[in-house]
Amino acid sequence: MDLFLPNTDEKQHQQAGAQTSWTERRSDIYMRNLTLLVILTLSLMLSACGGDGSTVLSSDTGTPTIAAKSGVVVDPYIVNAVLEEADSNGTVIQTATTNSTGAYDFTTQLNIGSTLRLRAGNLGQHAGAPYTVVLRRTISSGDTAPVVVSPLTTLLADGTTPAELLQALNDAGLTGLTEANLYSDPMAGLSNLTDATDTQLKVLQAAMTVGSFLEATTSSAPTTNAVVSGNDQLTFNACATAVLAMLNTSSFQQVASDLASDPTIATLTLGDFIQASAVQIKDVVSQIKTDLTSSGSVNMTNMDNAMQMALADLSVTTKDQYQQRVGQTPGNGIDGQMVFTNECDVCHALSGGGTMDLSGKGSLVEAKLAAGHNGKSLTADELSALAIYLDGITPPPTPTPVDGPTLYDNNCASCHGALASTSKPGRTATQIQNAIDGNVGGMGFLSSLTAAEVQAIADALPAGNGGPDYSDCTACHGQPPNGTTFPNEAGAHLVHQALPGVGTTCAVCHATAAHNGNVDLAFPTDYDAKSGAATDNLDGTCSSIICHGGQTTPDWWTGTLNVDTQCTSCHQSGTSQYNSYNSGQHGRSEHRNRACTVCHNTAKMANHFGDLTTPGFETDPATTVGGGSTSVGSYDGTSCSNIACHGSKRW
Repeated sequence: MDLFLPNTDEKQHQQAGAQTSWTERRSDIYMRNLTLLVILTLSLMLSACGGDGSTVLSSDTGTPTIAAKSGVVVDPYIVNAVLEEADSNGTVIQTATTNSTGAYDFTTQLNIGSTLRLRAGNLGQHAGAPYTVVLRRTISSGDTAPVVVSPLTTLLADGTTPAELLQALNDAGLTGLTEANLYSDPMAGLSNLTDATDTQLKVLQAAMTVGSFLEATTSSAPTTNAVVSGNDQLTFNACATAVLAMLNTSSFQQVASDLASDPTIATLTLGDFIQASAVQIKDVVSQIKTDLTSSGSVNMTNMDNAMQMALADLSVTTKDQYQQRVGQTPGNGIDGQMVFTNECDVCHALSGGGTMDLSGKGSLVEAKLAAGHNGKSLTADELSALAIYLDGITPPPTPTPVDGPTLYDNNCASCHGALASTSKPGRTATQIQNAIDGNVGGMGFLSSLTAAEVQAIADALPAGNGGPDYSDCTACHGQPPNGTTFPNEAGAHLVHQALPGVGTTCAVCHATAAHNGNVDLAFPTDYDAKSGAATDNLDGTCSSIICHGGQTTPDWWTGTLNVDTQCTSCHQSGTSQYNSYNSGQHGRSEHRNRACTVCHNTAKMANHFGDLTTPGFETDPATTVGGGSTSVGSYDGTSCSNIACHGSKRW
């Protein structure tokens, strides 16, 4: 601030004997400076109280807030996710649920210094599959609506500076971005376009690169150096390569050309293509994650193979996304609403709230029915049509219950009876939460209940002996089951317990166990084969399991499988399964009619079973050729040598 001081003219005026004395002039200067200070102070106070339209002071708590309470969660859009605002101590202030376009709206304005974060266990859906990354954003005074929560804001919330993130993106080939881009909506204005430039896609490319990196490294809170140095930098760059190869205008134009003559497609949009790209990039990320788990680094050959497969499927996946957007059903045009009316509305409602509401739960319902539910048997087209119909219905806002009895009536009474005569007296909050987390009796849909709400339900229950704790399987079953009579029959439990990723986790095969006297089987979608959903055949065998190459399994109780010799029990040449084979000279009759072990040395497959939920081979098949009891001396990736059958040959 410039204060008034005597200048040369003023001094000359004094020296000339002006009538105004210096004392009077000094008093006048002091008053003018005091006036300026008062004006400046008032200006600063007004600015702090929201004078700039962005920051206000909460009247009830005195906590600084921003003039915004809504925004979007995007990678691209994350739907049906619970977003929390938490203070610096981690205490949840308020929650909101994202809609079909990732948008959210809190009840009150956001607090400066608080963190927006997806709730673990309620991460929502992304590109038609459960999302796995806890996205975050730290609220600052400069934030305005819409407040975007994305993978980019997540790294910034975790300590990476804007300059460091921009440099990492630039090094990975994502150039021309600004700090403002890191906080913006990467999907803004893109969904309905029928043409675009790569410049319009660059922010979305950056967001999907970081999202893919977080998913591949199973990390929602990486350190600053995780992105900009060492092996994680290579992983980051690999994710960028996958995104840039898939999500670009040339690919969009090629897909549009491929589908131009399809009579079922009216107008293909960039949004259809973006959603399809997200689906296919997930397959590549899955391969990257598999390599990181098995060897600690990205195998570029494996990644390239995964990229080629993903690009080959891009047009088909884009058509699927178009059909979902416009409400078409694959194949035969089945009416999803009619399927719901005929099969579901006897027990379930729509947009009415409460336990049985299926609004927005299409993917969950599809998986439940595919695994078997109340004896219903729907075709794949009927399941798909039903899922599309349900996902198109916006779930009703969750009412705020006033007390425990109200919570019980809204969420529990439909299955467990009136509160006074409940079939679950004396249950503790821990037992209720364990049942929800384990999806006991289908209770997984109650995962949106807060800890305080679960405690309120427990407090409202009448006294009782508490009953068995169904979250502890070993209370009734061996671990693994090892007997000959129910409920401890051994079957093939011991063999499967030895597999990585399975171990003692009962929910891998018994995700919906209802403790009803039956053996209830249901599998996570990660175990679905490429040909369809993993299914219990109700005769001791299962179908479409990714671990068995989609083929029908041996009988659980009496069947056996020697993985070192019975390769074709899981691997078949030229099928549509993930683990089929048709490379090189496999198709020649003199090769096709021989056992796999003539060329492949099973002794080299120390990692035959790694991450069973991924579609890629756990061990590069080429590395198993030759040596041991095989007929091949060695294989260099191109040619075989010292072959007992016919000498050296190029594969």
